Amino acid sequence: MKDEHREEKQKSLEGSMIDSDILKQIIERDSTQMNTILDEYQKAMDQVQNKLKPVLEKVKASRLALSSGKDADIETKHGMSYLEMKYNLMVSYCSFLSFYLLLKLEGKDVSEHPVISKLVHIKIIFEKLRPLDQKLQYQVEKLMKQAALAESFKDEEKVLGKR
Repeated sequence: MKDEHREEKQKSLEGSMIDSDILKQIIERDSTQMNTILDEYQKAMDQVQNKLKPVLEKVKASRLALSSGKDADIETKHGMSYLEMKYNLMVSYCSFLSFYLLLKLEGKDVSEHPVISKLVHIKIIFEKLRPLDQKLQYQVEKLMKQAALAESFKDEEKVLGKR
């Protein structure tokens, strides 16, 4: 009984795996499109990991560090909600791109798949947000400086407290 169950499970796994020859054919057939999508995915992940996430973390850390003092009122209400929305949107975009790539690698027809409309919708939102991104760039840089300043004050307090 156990052997039969194991064999069924193995067959199921083998059926879900992609044959390497088929995978090569898919990549060769769609190589230009796949490379473009992979580049776009890498750029989006770079923005998430190296730009948005560090800004959010620094601002949150500075808010925590300053929460005991008067200076805790760093003006982040609108900026933070925008940055958080942009971060979440970018992560969603990367997730949809990953799913799209998975479907393509499995050889499925994606022309009518709902993931396409999701990707297009997010791209349209990014285009609409571009002017706002340019306007808010100064404020984001200001927040980064405030966060860095708050972090340096926190470090100085630790050093002074140990003396």
